[in-house]
Amino acid sequence: MPNYKTHLIGGLISFALVIRLAALYMPIFNISTSLVPIAFALSMIGSIFPDIDVPSKMQKWFFIASFGGVLITLLTKHYHLFALIGICILFVAFLTHRTITHKPAFLVMFSLIPALYACYSTPEYTYTAFALYLYFTTGCLSHVLFDRILSRFKRLVGKSHRF
Repeated sequence: MPNYKTHLIGGLISFALVIRLAALYMPIFNISTSLVPIAFALSMIGSIFPDIDVPSKMQKWFFIASFGGVLITLLTKHYHLFALIGICILFVAFLTHRTITHKPAFLVMFSLIPALYACYSTPEYTYTAFALYLYFTTGCLSHVLFDRILSRFKRLVGKSHRF
């Protein structure tokens, strides 16, 4: 299977595709220049997110960021966000590798939760929330695509070497 560097390349490709396609065909999702670094970061994080179920630096940073989120939500009395972060922490803690986090339907729906929350809490940023959702989700999907392509390639190469 590909390593994280390969997945980051997938995230870079997905970022470039989304930013170009949004500029050409979906001007409503075209983001401002100030959001490009955030969109890029979301694409890159999304490209390694499906491996959150593996004990790694990614998982470590997820738990650190989640702990920070828990503290902030408690201090600001956003208890609904506190509950959402708590559910995510428990969810990740009980995952096993290559189960639900490598399913495209799950990634699309799971990524939709923060986008919908952003739309609910700040309706004036609905288009921005969905644009950023596209960057993260395409990064996630690039991960699954790279896994599938490379595993099929390895099987094909393995078969040709047997003869």
